[in-house]
Amino acid sequence: MWTVEGTTPVSAGVMNPGDSSVTMLIEDTSGIEVIAVTEEPAGGSQTPTLPMVADIALDA
Repeated sequence: MWTVEGTTPVSAGVMNPGDSSVTMLIEDTSGIEVIAVTEEPAGGSQTPTLPMVADIALDA
């Protein structure tokens, strides 16, 4: 999962392999414009691997 402020993505965490669902709490969304989900290699990556599986735009 990624948070995006402007054009800067920041990893918000990864699911464990084999998980089919997960709940994640993002406490401070100030400045975050998009929350996105991508499919990443094991352990995650430095930048999002495209395409995004899902993205949610947040109101400013």
